[in-house]
Amino acid sequence: MKYCISLLLTVALLGFAGCAVISNHSHSRVEGTKISPETISKIAVGETTKSWLVSALGAPDSASGLEGGELLKYTSSRITKKHGHLLFILDSSSERIEKETYFFEFKEGLLHRYWREEV
Repeated sequence: MKYCISLLLTVALLGFAGCAVISNHSHSRVEGTKISPETISKIAVGETTKSWLVSALGAPDSASGLEGGELLKYTSSRITKKHGHLLFILDSSSERIEKETYFFEFKEGLLHRYWREEV
């Protein structure tokens, strides 16, 4: 008899455990100019012009004058939000932001150098 009661309690607890998570979901979105690896592969130091880059990527987020040149900056952010509920009592949510910035330095109309920074 004790064995049957223990077995029934165990089955009931396992059944309730399967229903414990009410919902769990996440979604992501990208803001800014996301530069694909395919586009980066087309960029060449000493060959790529500012006009080509702007036509391929659109207007930069910022442009700064340098001695003898110009620096263009493109930034994108991937924002991932996660949200979950547990047993009508616990509520969990989080947000993760991954930021990527490309810098392109032009001198005399041609790309002198470029680099990427991640945060």
